[in-house]
Amino acid sequence: MNPLVVHPMHIHLADFQILGRGTCDVSGFDVTAGGTLAPDPATPVPLPPRR
Repeated sequence: MNPLVVHPMHIHLADFQILGRGTCDVSGFDVTAGGTLAPDPATPVPLPPRR
């Protein structure tokens, strides 16, 4: 289990229907890390100002 993942998603007693298929850009996936390295969870992301 990856210690950087706060809560892995798991669903019980649910059915799913595929609505479509498409391609995804997986270039950010790092096999050795077991996930993505960007964005870095330690780097703060500024929020836009309130309206």
